[in-house]
Amino acid sequence: SDSNQNASKSNNPVGARTLLENGKEDKDCVDFATQIEAQSFFEANGGPSSDPHSLDRDGDGRVCETLP
Repeated sequence: SDSNQNASKSNNPVGARTLLENGKEDKDCVDFATQIEAQSFFEANGGPSSDPHSLDRDGDGRVCETLP
């Protein structure tokens, strides 16, 4: 049943939000309405040198590229 192992990773209910080491709520791309909003948050919170929210998974400096 290897096909079910990845399902639990992508299903992250809102109530099960992860906290960062500093105690702040972990943000994900779904928390932002637009790419620009996510990018502004990313840059204001340490990116690209620090990305505690893992918004820039491909490391190119642009976050949440699938958002409008």
